[in-house]
Amino acid sequence: MYTGSVHVLADSHRYTWRVPNVSWMGIKGRLYTTGDIADLLGVGRQRAYTLSRQRDFPEPYDEWPGGLAVWRVEDIERWARNSDHYRDRMTGRD
Repeated sequence: MYTGSVHVLADSHRYTWRVPNVSWMGIKGRLYTTGDIADLLGVGRQRAYTLSRQRDFPEPYDEWPGGLAVWRVEDIERWARNSDHYRDRMTGRD
């Protein structure tokens, strides 16, 4: 029993998932992949992946088929604002 589909362009691939939870559909577009995090921080994807494995980095919101981890935008932006290295990139993003 699925209520809709989510289409995401991430890491140069298009992913489509059928999702069962209507409340989850309300946050689509508010999730970041590792590639999105790299773009936000101005770093390469490998560096974003390395950051995502650090202890102080937010836990992924979910892991989609194929092992694609996604994070809530709010969690990543909060982490970046509190990070000594990335705080300047987040100035004026609220």
